[in-house]
Amino acid sequence: ITFRKYTYRLAVCRSWELWESIRQEPSIACFSERDYAWRLPPGFSPERLLTAGRRFEGEQVMGSFFKHTNREKRFEPITPSALKYILHVGLSNGEAYSINNDIYDYYNVTIVAKSFVREQVCRFILMMSCLVNYSYDRIPLATVDWLLNNPISSNFFDMGIPIAPPQGLFLTDVVYDPNMFTKPVPYYLHSWDYE
Repeated sequence: ITFRKYTYRLAVCRSWELWESIRQEPSIACFSERDYAWRLPPGFSPERLLTAGRRFEGEQVMGSFFKHTNREKRFEPITPSALKYILHVGLSNGEAYSINNDIYDYYNVTIVAKSFVREQVCRFILMMSCLVNYSYDRIPLATVDWLLNNPISSNFFDMGIPIAPPQGLFLTDVVYDPNMFTKPVPYYLHSWDYE
């Protein structure tokens, strides 16, 4: 595999008046997005999210980004497999999943890497927690840096950062090296290859 691309969808409410209104009486658009995006209040900063996203690019030890229960955090060893290289963290405008509306502005956060560590979907959700909380100025950038520089699996859990919901995350692309189709590894020589 050359790389995989994951996309996380955000639906940001356009005003506080709308946000309070849909909290009291959700619309059909709210229900249509419930299982496909993280619905957020106004105040989201795309620029801040991208600033935090750049911190994840390159070679990183993702050990801090693991969701623990109190019981699990006592037994989880630190493993070197948490070392990964993230090629790109990006942000683009999105669109409604099924019903066009004037309630939300949509954003797609994309994360591209060649391979991912064990339970990476959980780790993406925790990464998104950091990116979104920083974009709302709820955590400092120093917290993101500290988690990356101190890759202990209980760190995120111990800091009490609110966790992003899983329903916004999608695997959106898998790209293979074209050579894998003509000479897969391991390559097996068939009888007709000798002729």
